[in-house]
Amino acid sequence: MGRERSLRMAACVGLMGVVAAATGCASGSHDSAAADMSPSARTYLSKALSIMEEHSLVRHRIDWAELRSRAFSQARGAQKAADTYGAIDSALYALGDGHSAFWEPEQARERFGAFPVNLDGLEGRSLKSGVGYISLPGVQGSQDTYDQYVRQGRGAVAKAGADDACGWVVDLRADTGGNMWPMLAVVGPILGDGKVGAFVDADGSKSVW
Repeated sequence: MGRERSLRMAACVGLMGVVAAATGCASGSHDSAAADMSPSARTYLSKALSIMEEHSLVRHRIDWAELRSRAFSQARGAQKAADTYGAIDSALYALGDGHSAFWEPEQARERFGAFPVNLDGLEGRSLKSGVGYISLPGVQGSQDTYDQYVRQGRGAVAKAGADDACGWVVDLRADTGGNMWPMLAVVGPILGDGKVGAFVDADGSKSVW
């Protein structure tokens, strides 16, 4: 499952009795669906949903009881982990954050395995005006891939005149995403020391880069 996943919640005082009844039905449906699953499939799906609930950027906006009920209903009868993949994928899509996704084991191996990587788009040069130019494609893969990306990228920055450039063009048109840390490592000589950005979680806490 990729590294970071994202998620909703509501209340209505005037209709408390109706809400309580609806919640009871949802819980019963959840329990019934879970009872039809094997222990391993039930545990796999439950852990996946717990990871979403803990780490989702929109977790405070999600009705988790409803989301779990729908997921377990969709996975009813699941006997192995693979039988829950569709329910997990649907739950992530329901978050509506436009970012979270589920990768099956084979997809994860393809993305993170030690496969040859084409870094032709990672290049630098010095423009006539004395401005340095560096293009940064996206990157996702193994640690060897990241190390290769940083080595080639640092070489491209040096070629573009890291010490002499009067300004920089950082071309991100081919950057489809992936692991941001190798990209930041490549442009380190351009950015210099100090804070360059931060992550902000659902509770507003910041982790500065």
